[in-house]
Amino acid sequence: MNTKNPYLELSQARGNMYQFFSAIYLREPSKDFIDSILEREFINNLSEIFKEGAECLKNFAETFDGKLEQYEELVMEYNSLFKVPLEQYVAPYESAWKEGLLYIHAFEVKKFYEANGFSISEDYKDLPDHVGLELESAQKKFFEDHLIKWVPNLCEEIIKKSKSDFYKGIARITRGVFGD
Repeated sequence: MNTKNPYLELSQARGNMYQFFSAIYLREPSKDFIDSILEREFINNLSEIFKEGAECLKNFAETFDGKLEQYEELVMEYNSLFKVPLEQYVAPYESAWKEGLLYIHAFEVKKFYEANGFSISEDYKDLPDHVGLELESAQKKFFEDHLIKWVPNLCEEIIKKSKSDFYKGIARITRGVFGD
């Protein structure tokens, strides 16, 4: 007798996927995290669903030989894309992609978290509408009311501004999750 619940398995897989993307956008990539993304098996599994993004990661992996400088370059690109507001910067906040007063959108997201039992770690010191935090808390209603409305545009900007195929691939895969 098969007692596996396909809906539960799908829900768990979706949760794992959102956790993966949350980790990518919330924190600088660690050496272990980069290595796990660049594993051939991982990229091959991605290519079944996200061809463009997996192709970018594959191209990146082919030129990546694991030198410390290459890891440092990815950390610097992470900071250029998501932390330091200069020419390469792409704002990872929902409020930056909406019209109106920025703090209102961030406040609405925080209220949604509270109403739905999602608590933000006391260690977290950024705005509540950061893409990584929103992905971590993703639920169907939140996905429809928030993420789907701005994350595809964020991904397009990352693709335009990223210098490496690593972040171009990640953005294409993220965009694919949102119905490319």
